[in-house]
Amino acid sequence: MIKKFNIAFLTALIISTPVLATTVGSGTEKSINIGNGALVTNMPGGSDAANGVAIGNNADARAGNNIAIGNSATAHNNYDSVAIGNGASATGAFSSIAIGRAASSTSPSGGIAVGDSSNASGNYALAIGNGASAAGDNSTAIGGGFSTIPGASASSGGTAIGANSVADKGIAIGSGSRATRADQVDIGSRQITGLKDGTRVTDAATVGQMNAADTATLKNAQAYTDTAKADAIMQANQHSDANLATAKGYTDT
Repeated sequence: MIKKFNIAFLTALIISTPVLATTVGSGTEKSINIGNGALVTNMPGGSDAANGVAIGNNADARAGNNIAIGNSATAHNNYDSVAIGNGASATGAFSSIAIGRAASSTSPSGGIAVGDSSNASGNYALAIGNGASAAGDNSTAIGGGFSTIPGASASSGGTAIGANSVADKGIAIGSGSRATRADQVDIGSRQITGLKDGTRVTDAATVGQMNAADTATLKNAQAYTDTAKADAIMQANQHSDANLATAKGYTDT
């Protein structure tokens, strides 16, 4: 009985509460808008806003299948964009996702930003972590910042993993790592452990391989030195014997 009363009370409360939400334009069927100033509407000259969702004060969902949840959350442009979080903004052309307070995805297509103040601004760019930034197509930044430490930052197709890591075309792994050249991999002066010995010319060599190679080189050098020394002594002895024989012959004469 109490459960039925609570459901009835909540239903009446929701129905009677003025939310000042707005649905604008034709093609807004099956849309949902809840909150003061919440808005679901068509893009000017673009697709309709069917199935749009705007929940939160001043939440704004424009075009089909867009979802904006949070105060002043914004999901604009063609379709399938998602903005969740106060001030989150997903304004890329297609399938942009922004999750987190003030998260922003402005990628033309497929950009994803997850984390407070994260930003994805390239096609299929991925930024995960507070303050993470992925600028440029196919860039990936994973690692949230804190206090005065910035999040990961990647551009021009680079990959940055770790707080305050930076990758411009290259790959930066670990907090504070920097990769600013094409095809560069930087691990921030860290050791790489657990490697298997390299077998091809482009493989990395382990310290064990280097030590074995040094030992073999020293042995070969020692053998060469010993052989050269023996040859030199033999040649010197032969030369001395020849000189003695010549001197003896001269004396006998």
